[in-house]
Amino acid sequence: MIVIVIGAATLWFAILATAITVLAPVVLLFTALRLALTGHSFALSDSRPRAAMAESWAMMRGNVTRLLGLLLGTLPLIMLMLLAGSLALVVVSIPFAIIGTSRGPTLAANAVGTVVLAVVLIPILCYVTTATTLFYLNLTGRNSG
Repeated sequence: MIVIVIGAATLWFAILATAITVLAPVVLLFTALRLALTGHSFALSDSRPRAAMAESWAMMRGNVTRLLGLLLGTLPLIMLMLLAGSLALVVVSIPFAIIGTSRGPTLAANAVGTVVLAVVLIPILCYVTTATTLFYLNLTGRNSG
């Protein structure tokens, strides 16, 4: 009898854990998209943090799929640039790994590769930030006029 109760409890726990595992990413993505313009609202309209969150939440009503499309549209560019930056990091590091030099040159090569990766990632961040800022300005212009 105790084994059946423990088995049933384990089954319900597994069902609950699976439901949370499946639903949590959806809820987090939805919440992140609804609050995606909070920083823009805070910086560009001089709102307090809670007011900026409320403004972003209200502004994104009906526009979540548009923002998701915008972000998914930039995804191939982001993936391509990340791949290029990672390859640059590996290419810079490989000669030192093959030669088997001391730790100093290897660290220097990794530092150079990291700088190259950062130089590649900065334009991506600028592009995504510009796209979301234009999205925010489009929404505020359309909502106020």
